[in-house]
Amino acid sequence: TLVFLIGQGFQPPCRPYREKRELDPHFEVRCDLRHLDWFNRFWEDQEFRANNEERYSSGLFLLRSARLLWREGKGKGNPWDVNPLYLQCSIDTRLWTEEGTRQVQHQKISELEIERIRMRPELTFPFFFRARSLPIYFTIWKTIIAFRVLKFSEKGDFAKAQKEFQNAIQRTESCLNNLTLSPPRPRKSLCRANPEIIVGVSMGLARPATVAVVNVVTGEVLTYRSIKQLLGENYNLLARQRQQKQRLSHQRHKAQKKDAPNRYGESELGQYLDRLIAKAIVKLAREYRAHSIAVPKLRQIREIIQSEVQARAERKISGYKEGQKKYARQYRESIHQWSYNRLIESIHQASAPFGIAIETVSQSLQGNPQEQARTNALAAYTERFESAR
Repeated sequence: TLVFLIGQGFQPPCRPYREKRELDPHFEVRCDLRHLDWFNRFWEDQEFRANNEERYSSGLFLLRSARLLWREGKGKGNPWDVNPLYLQCSIDTRLWTEEGTRQVQHQKISELEIERIRMRPELTFPFFFRARSLPIYFTIWKTIIAFRVLKFSEKGDFAKAQKEFQNAIQRTESCLNNLTLSPPRPRKSLCRANPEIIVGVSMGLARPATVAVVNVVTGEVLTYRSIKQLLGENYNLLARQRQQKQRLSHQRHKAQKKDAPNRYGESELGQYLDRLIAKAIVKLAREYRAHSIAVPKLRQIREIIQSEVQARAERKISGYKEGQKKYARQYRESIHQWSYNRLIESIHQASAPFGIAIETVSQSLQGNPQEQARTNALAAYTERFESAR
C-alpha cells in the first residue's frame, strides 16, 4: 500500500458550497521520486485501455484500489485547510513486469475456470465420459442442480434468481475472455529460485534484522548475516539514527513538561536505513537463488521485544525483580524501538521486481537472533507444506 499527499489546491467533495460547482477532476499528487514510476504506470494502463478497441481486464492493471483519506493536522481553521488529504493506493507488485503479469493471469484464469465449472457442471461431461464414469457425473450434476433450485426458491422470485444466475455466467465468460489479453509490460527475468532455499529474517530491539540463508530440506544454514554485515560501511548510521531518536525523545519530553508545541518529528535516516537493509537482504536472496524471504508477523513484534528485554534483564540482574524492571526500562530508552512495519514494507518493495516471495511466520522467542532467523526459515517451509496438503 502506498500513501501520497494530495496538493492543497484540490477541493474535496465534502466542502460546503453555497452554489453548485463542478469539481476539477485533476489534482496534484506529491510523492517521492521513486514512486513516480508507479503513477506513470497507472496512467499508461488507463490510456492503453482507452485507446484499444479490445476489452482488457482491469484485474491485470497495476493499481488495484485507491481511496482518499484525511489525516488530522494541527492548527485552527477550516477542516479542509488544516487536515491534509492523502491518496492511498493498493498495488500488486507482480503486475510490474511481463513475467509477473503472466503469473497473475494464470492464477486468475484458474480461479475463474473453477467458478465456471461450478456454475456449469455440464462442461465436465467429456472428462467423465472418457473416464467411463458417467454415473458419478450424473450424481454430481443432480446434486448441484438440486442445490441451485433450493437456493433460487429461498430468494422468493425464482425467475429473477435464474436471470441473475445467467448474468453471472455471462460475466464469468466475459472475464475469462478479457484475461487472455494483457497490457504491455517490460520484460524482466524473474529469479530462478530454488524452492529448498529460504532466507529467514529475525527482528529484535538491539538488532533490527538478522539473516540466515537455510536449505529447509536438510536444515543446513548456508550463511548468516548480522545487521553490521548487512549495512557494511553504512553501519555507523545505525548508531547515529539511535542517537537522533534519543535526542528527539528527550526534546519531546521537555516540550510536554512545558506544554509547548511538539514538532520534533523523526528524520528520514531511519527510512534510508530500512532501504539499505532491505536491499542487502534481497541481494543475498538473489545470490543464493532463494525461493522466498521469511519475516516475522507484525502483530507479534511487541511480544518479541518484551521477551528480548526480559531475557537481557534476567541475565544482567539475576534474582532481583525490581532491579530487572529498572534495567529493562533503561535499556528500552537507550535503544528505542525500530519501525518494523516500515522495514518489512521496504523488503516487499525491494523483492517484488525479482519475483521473490515474502512469507510471514511467528518468530520464536527462544534462542539468539541467528537461531531465530533459521527457525523462521524452517517455519515458512513447514507452513507452506501444510497449506499445500
